[in-house]
Amino acid sequence: MAAPSAEQRQALDAEVDRALAAGHAREALARLISGYGPELLSFLSAVHHDREAAAEVFSQTCEDLLRTFSSFRRECSYRTWLYALAKTASRRHGEAGGGRVQVALSDTPELEAARRTTTAAFLRTDWKDRFRALREQLDPDDRALLVLRVDRDLPWEDVARVLGASAPALRKRFERIKVTLRESATQAGWLEP
Repeated sequence: MAAPSAEQRQALDAEVDRALAAGHAREALARLISGYGPELLSFLSAVHHDREAAAEVFSQTCEDLLRTFSSFRRECSYRTWLYALAKTASRRHGEAGGGRVQVALSDTPELEAARRTTTAAFLRTDWKDRFRALREQLDPDDRALLVLRVDRDLPWEDVARVLGASAPALRKRFERIKVTLRESATQAGWLEP
């Protein structure tokens, strides 16, 4: 799933802001979920090893969004905030041992549609499958860093906000991840030494 372009994100955020200004919080939530939901689910699919776990964490993320939406202070973009919610839900999922989350989706059908129809772009080709296999060898936080910075092109400040670490520390970690992936790809014979 390709991330929305900067122009698409600006338009989406403006629609959400207009809905909120008009007092239509439910419409604003629906726009956030339909606009960013497929991208978030793709991110969670990259972080977790299976679609079912990603769908469970996505559901928890949406539940967290519904519960905390009125307290969002707009200190970052909606997109960054949603990634932070997804990362927190992902961490809780891991700590709980992957227990199932039950969320009623009937009030927001966009959630179920995004969960059911989204296939991560990196899962579609043989070469990308190889790279995905290398990514899966990384720990979940390293996978999250890689996806947020490379696939989603988030600025370092936003990546730091999502992952709860300093930008300089994340840059160093990112360089270590690149070295690890290059070494693994070279050992597998996919890259020349």
